[in-house]
Amino acid sequence: MGIFERVGKVISSNIHHLLHQMEDPKKLFNLTLEEMREALLQRRQDVIKAIATEKQLRKKEEELAAEIARWEKRAELALEQENEFLAAEAIKHKKRISDTYRATQTLALQAQEAAQGLQHQIQLMEQHLRGVELRHGTLTVQAGKGREGEGALGEFERMEECIEEQEAEAHALHELNRAFEEEAMGTTQLEEAFRYLEQKQQGLEKTGGKEKTEGTRIRIE
Repeated sequence: MGIFERVGKVISSNIHHLLHQMEDPKKLFNLTLEEMREALLQRRQDVIKAIATEKQLRKKEEELAAEIARWEKRAELALEQENEFLAAEAIKHKKRISDTYRATQTLALQAQEAAQGLQHQIQLMEQHLRGVELRHGTLTVQAGKGREGEGALGEFERMEECIEEQEAEAHALHELNRAFEEEAMGTTQLEEAFRYLEQKQQGLEKTGGKEKTEGTRIRIE
């Protein structure tokens, strides 16, 4: 190979390297834009999940409120029929449900705040992305790309924190549901005792009679 040919190859290689260096920042910038768009799409889906979690918690909150009212009424019924034992059991059960209700209220509020926070941050990210897209294709954008990236990263990190909080709330909701189901399984005898009282009360209302219910004292294991 002649010396001129070798020099030509070296020059060609250097030019190719320089061209690659010029193209590389643009490719990286395009990749960053694409990642930001994909992340925004994912975050919108996360907002939908957060709102769904809040709705699920609100529904559970309503169910628990109805249960609290039901057991309060049962406690009153037991006292009316002079069964202090069942009245006390109903009050205990109502208190346990009330504790779960308060915990559910807190989780619902946190889920609502998380959804609102995500929505606000998504709006900021959309504005930020539109600004970057307007400058897309120009070399001057490369000078500020580092700062843009840091801003975007900060937004994504804050969004990630909101998502982690939302996931923790969803896990807590699952635990609440499981605890509520276990509690329901453990109150079978109490339910049977109150069904007996309620049926007896209906019978008394029909006949207009009065009768003491000392015999309805069922032992709760």
